[in-house]
Amino acid sequence: MYDDANNAAIPAVWEKAWKWYYDGMWGSQPFIPNQDAISKQRFGSGNPFGSANIAMAITQSWYIAPNLAGGQHWDFGALPSYEGSVHGRVDADTFRIWKGTKHPREAFDVLTYLLGPASADLLRAYGGVPARTADQDAFFRARKQQFPFVKNWEVLKAGLAYPDIPSAEGYMPNMIEAWDRLTAYGRLLTSNDTISMDAEIESLRRDLDAIFKR
Repeated sequence: MYDDANNAAIPAVWEKAWKWYYDGMWGSQPFIPNQDAISKQRFGSGNPFGSANIAMAITQSWYIAPNLAGGQHWDFGALPSYEGSVHGRVDADTFRIWKGTKHPREAFDVLTYLLGPASADLLRAYGGVPARTADQDAFFRARKQQFPFVKNWEVLKAGLAYPDIPSAEGYMPNMIEAWDRLTAYGRLLTSNDTISMDAEIESLRRDLDAIFKR
């Protein structure tokens, strides 16, 4: 969302996606629940797909739970391509050591433990697909036993070939303030049916431009 001089830029494909999303909530044939709808108990009080009243959702593997969507009535599907390009949404949970730590030896010992003996327990707790390919077969075997009705586990592995660029895990200037501005923009889309998308996208770009340069 920014260049080498921290000038904010909104990719054209993002503009199209946001407009499609907004029209899905507020257009003549709405099919996406807005903020008022998803906050209601019928739609999971903020967890709409888990309510079993929503047909599809985009999320990561850590969202899987035993009672997801009423129990035994869900599976994976691949996102459709857009104009011939495949885009994916990949989250990554990582551990790092702060370079200014006063205890580098101890921090390294803890990191070694988390990536070694504790890794299997952490994988179960986090619910994500292991980054180590050597651990992936065991992960999928356990998931298949837990959810025998799911057929399309390969979608998760195939999606790793199409990471989103730029990554949602990548660097962003003045991250906290930029995140707050983007969150406010998202709330606006889901709660206001009278906005001008072009005007709001340009407003977002201007605000992010100022935030990135602070």
